[in-house]
Amino acid sequence: MKTFLNKIKNILLAPIKLLIRAMFAAARYFKKLTFKKLMADISGLGDNIVKFIYNVGLRVENTVIATAMLIYVLIVSSGRLIYATGEKVISVTLTVTRLTVKLLMIFPKSFVRDFSYWAAAFSCVGVVIMLFCTNFYALALKVNVGGKTAGYVASEKEFSAVVGKVEDNLGDTIGENYVMASQPEYSFAIVPKDKLEEKELFDNVYEIVCEEIGEHYGLYVDGTLVAATEEQKTLDTILDELKAPYKTDAEDESVEFVADVEIKKGIYAPSFFLEEDAIRAMFSASTNPRYYTIQEDDYLSDISKATGLSRSQLYALNPGLDETRLVPGKKVNISQPDVYLGIKIVKTVTYSESIAYDTVKIEDSSLYKTQTKVKKAGVKGEKEIVAKITYIDGAKVDEDIIKETVVKEPVTRELYVGTKALPVTTSPLAGTGTFIRPISGGYTSCAYRGYSGHQGVDLTMSGAHGKPVYASAAGTVISAGWSGGYGKCIKIQHANGYTTWYAHLSSIDVSVGQSVYQGQHIGRIGSTGNSSGPHLHFELRINGTAVNPMRYIG
Repeated sequence: MKTFLNKIKNILLAPIKLLIRAMFAAARYFKKLTFKKLMADISGLGDNIVKFIYNVGLRVENTVIATAMLIYVLIVSSGRLIYATGEKVISVTLTVTRLTVKLLMIFPKSFVRDFSYWAAAFSCVGVVIMLFCTNFYALALKVNVGGKTAGYVASEKEFSAVVGKVEDNLGDTIGENYVMASQPEYSFAIVPKDKLEEKELFDNVYEIVCEEIGEHYGLYVDGTLVAATEEQKTLDTILDELKAPYKTDAEDESVEFVADVEIKKGIYAPSFFLEEDAIRAMFSASTNPRYYTIQEDDYLSDISKATGLSRSQLYALNPGLDETRLVPGKKVNISQPDVYLGIKIVKTVTYSESIAYDTVKIEDSSLYKTQTKVKKAGVKGEKEIVAKITYIDGAKVDEDIIKETVVKEPVTRELYVGTKALPVTTSPLAGTGTFIRPISGGYTSCAYRGYSGHQGVDLTMSGAHGKPVYASAAGTVISAGWSGGYGKCIKIQHANGYTTWYAHLSSIDVSVGQSVYQGQHIGRIGSTGNSSGPHLHFELRINGTAVNPMRYIG
């Protein structure tokens, strides 16, 4: 029976002993860690905190007492249940219980007393932490735009100011005002102070707004933006279409624009975005078409001077234009496209060209001085020319000869020339009313004094190049060769101070000092010198003064 009671006692007292041992250990631990000296230094700062903690300690003490009383009640109840075990067990149990309660009363009082020393230390640490956070961290607004963090600001006003700067910057870039479409969302956050820098926020907002607009492709002509599209392929296609009609896929051929054309990726204002057809139209037509009405005796050079357009530009704007058929009253398009690109073609071309033959003159006393007779016909030679030719808008503007190869040598012409004196009734020197038209047929493309400085008449015909030119009257050749803007030119001296000039010839078939008769073949129509097309420039001068030759042709 005694053994049984001991077991019951041990079972009941074991948890209480364990709890009491733990409390004693805790009390010893806290007593060793007191900081009375530290408390004395900062007691003023922690006084209010100590009072608060002390009150908490009292509440803990009351809670512990209540807990102890509960345990007491439980133990007493348990003791009553086992009353049958004997009065001795109950007595021992009651003694242990009272002792336990007293011990439990010691811990809260000790805890409250010792913790008051710690409170001051904890307050000091709290102040240090608070000062640290104040120097390196700040309470800020976190700004989210379109699901992305734009940055941190002290106020909404500050963010609005940054957005205004971004919009002004973009306005200068794209040439139009732009307003950010996305709405910001704000939330509080504690962040390092370096996160509040405006530059980082500006860069982030700029990137967000650029994403709103989107990067696209702009077409620049001579440095000026003329259009923009979402895809570069659209612009490439349009530019290729403009070049396509001029491409022949010849070897060493290059087809480029005269203007400086460039495609750049970037941000562009909405007003520059055009449909494909609208972009094509600006390169091929004008929104304000203008026309020139051909006047009587107008020549292509006259139209060019009056309109300020070059021959190549006039041909490009008027595909069916024929300078040998300028009909008075007909209209010529002189309106440039809204954006002029121009097409420059450079290609290597191989072509054949004739070689003029020489003439050997043999004197014949049976012929009059104004007469000639062919003994052996001359035959032109032929040469093959390889040249790099440059065209602008279809008109040849430059030629660089790379190689010339003689295919067939020319055959020299042998010509009898008369030495017999003319009859008295026939004079080689013509006078008024004895001149003839220097070409066969044709028409006047530019009249006498047709423009300032034009001292003759321009005569031409269909397929004029290479057609024969005849002496308007009998006389003596005083000049035969190149003569500045006249190109290849023949000058014939007649009687009574008359002189006739034959300019822009493609070939000269007489020589200086040679006597010619009226109607004699002296050369061929060309376009040498200052000429805008194949024609004969014919002048008549009396004692050096130019007159209208058409008044003297019989």
